[in-house]
Amino acid sequence: MYHSPKSGIGWIFFLILFVSCSDQKTYFSQSATIGEWPSQRVIHFKEIPASHGDELVARIEHSDQYGYENLYLKVSLSAKTETLLDTLINIPLMDDQGFWLGQKRKGSWVAEHKILELNQNEEQFEVRIEQFSRDQNLKGIQQMGILVRENAVSL
Repeated sequence: MYHSPKSGIGWIFFLILFVSCSDQKTYFSQSATIGEWPSQRVIHFKEIPASHGDELVARIEHSDQYGYENLYLKVSLSAKTETLLDTLINIPLMDDQGFWLGQKRKGSWVAEHKILELNQNEEQFEVRIEQFSRDQNLKGIQQMGILVRENAVSL
């Protein structure tokens, strides 16, 4: 069977286009080391630029010692003096078969979860995050971070 060179070039072009469209630029990244997360500790990220990115993402790094399949967070987002979001979110960290979600990195797991699409009209905002679990001290969460990045391209 003969394949024309044009069809091969078309597939290469499609592959390059698909790979380049799936990369997301990260405009801002900040994290806090936790270790053991007491329920009264609030993680506060300030002066987050919002002019370039259009999605706010939570990044959680946890060890195998984390005792639950998800993580409940109370997230508050504000700009200037206005509260834009004050909600409870549930971040799944394990799939239905009992396997950790995310990427394995040197003895820990890193999972990301989109919190919301950002309003491009704001220049800066701040985020306050509290753990909202049934444990007074949440063990196994090593880092809690946020990212501002371009919205995912869906084909």
